[in-house]
Amino acid sequence: LLSLRALYTDPTTYRDDYRTILAYVRATAGPSDALLVNAPGQIDTVDYYGAGHVAVYPLPQQRPLDRQATEDALQALIAAHPRIYGIFWGTDESDPERVIEGWLDQHCFKTMDSWFGNVRLVVYAVPLQPTDEIAEQRSEQFGEQVRLIGYTLLTPAPSSGDILQLALYWEALEAGERRLKVFVHLVDARGNIVAQRDSEPAGGSRPTSDWTTGERIADYYGLWIQPGTPPGLHILRIGWYDPATVQRLTLSQAGRELGDALDMATIAVQRAPIAPPLAALDRQHVDDLCWPGTCLVGHNLHRLGFEHEAELQLRPGDQARLVLFWQEQCDGAAPAACVVALERRRGEPIWQQMLERPANADPCQAGDIQRTVHALALPADSAAGEYRLTLRLPAEAPGAARLLQTLRLQ
Repeated sequence: LLSLRALYTDPTTYRDDYRTILAYVRATAGPSDALLVNAPGQIDTVDYYGAGHVAVYPLPQQRPLDRQATEDALQALIAAHPRIYGIFWGTDESDPERVIEGWLDQHCFKTMDSWFGNVRLVVYAVPLQPTDEIAEQRSEQFGEQVRLIGYTLLTPAPSSGDILQLALYWEALEAGERRLKVFVHLVDARGNIVAQRDSEPAGGSRPTSDWTTGERIADYYGLWIQPGTPPGLHILRIGWYDPATVQRLTLSQAGRELGDALDMATIAVQRAPIAPPLAALDRQHVDDLCWPGTCLVGHNLHRLGFEHEAELQLRPGDQARLVLFWQEQCDGAAPAACVVALERRRGEPIWQQMLERPANADPCQAGDIQRTVHALALPADSAAGEYRLTLRLPAEAPGAARLLQTLRLQ
């Protein structure tokens, strides 16, 4: 009994989470997308959990890997499918030279790269059109090392759930000494980051430490606009930073400093033609809290800038990022705002913040999803300890608040 309890409740005993990977693929993949698996042992596991309608391609087809045959197979793969999901496991044995992933990094837009136990799920968007030519010429400099010479935006009006495709073109001003990262953000009208991709250039295959003076680098980014992102105008923002210090590089043009990020374009995000399934949402916590017109079906809570942390670590005065997932019911007027509060365990509120919520689409469509992002400024004078994070409507009394989760301030 003790060992079974550990097996089912202790995350350190869990097997690699193919169940979640395949559920996510089935929920988000389009009718023409493909799934690549890089190890023969994965085929039975994928068949067991099921890839649904998604075509499955095992690569490499032999060991040791035949480079030319593998690259030909990859070329045929991207010619037939607009999006590639890759499940990578045991790459040191199946592809020690990283031929498959390196080729995809050079020819596609890497959108997602996440670990599920010892298995990685990587998502690539195939370019909608050739990206060899620069559509918009630029001349901005980042630090002393990099100049942006232009970009091509292949998806100027993406829908919620789509992948925004962006090609950046860099010039090395000096030989690389540090390994730097690029950030690409999509920012809403309130300044919240609704989509983000941080990576070394070319999906990690062209680190700046290997650059030579005068070299030009094509750098592709796929920015996944998460299902449920409300439609509207957003800013596409890019920049560079040193991952060792998290210090951003200074942006300048003609010797004039312009901050630490470049606002490149305004993006009009469109409403998705159909509501996404709940399995497609990146929910950390599942909720079932309903009010007239809408239900909260999930939420995420992270320390701002540390979304990769496995465990929530918050301190008094920290900035937090709260993501709320709403599902429209269309049985009343949905609230335009809600109140999030921090309470002591006995229910006494010590802090609260009003959160605006996008209005229902007109006309309302039952089942439609809205993914709203909010920045929380936790009180600096609160004591360390356990608290309740609650949510209520502005017209409701504090005692009517619903529990989102308990958390500990350190």
